Amino acid sequence: MPVNNAYIKSISGLIKASICLVLIITLICACINCVSYRIFFLLVSLFGFLVEFGFFLCYLFSLTGKLSLNWPFADFIASVVMVALSFINFCVSCYGASLRAPQDGAAAFFWIVALLLFCVDCYYGYRAWRGGSHGPAATTTVGPSFVSEPPPASGPSYPGYPKDSSQAGFEYSN
Repeated sequence: MPVNNAYIKSISGLIKASICLVLIITLICACINCVSYRIFFLLVSLFGFLVEFGFFLCYLFSLTGKLSLNWPFADFIASVVMVALSFINFCVSCYGASLRAPQDGAAAFFWIVALLLFCVDCYYGYRAWRGGSHGPAATTTVGPSFVSEPPPASGPSYPGYPKDSSQAGFEYSN
């Protein structure tokens, strides 16, 4: 599989990699001296990491052209959901930090960092979904592959109907 090196160097690629790193750190904060309310931290961190890492790999290996999915919209929706869940986790971890749990203070810091990164990712996802520029040299609407692709051939890609002379000049319309 060819690796899309331009995506790694793009803003979107750096944001996705940063989100994955921050979610791993929040996962570690959730696992230390785990109590009942940190299970939600754990689940949001784990599922958020899996979803964002999945998007990162799909963009990195240019799988966006091979799978039939509206990639910018799916990425945007995933980021919006993670913004909401990150805000909830930030509020709960702030409450836990007020009860003198130091790992919750660290988790609150990393959840606010994750929240900011998800907001930036939402912005870029919305721009890509609505047809705006998603980065340098992006000429495809499938996703942020950042590889210039040739323009589609003009005209239909299927052969036209043959003219039938036995029907008095009647032509099929495409």
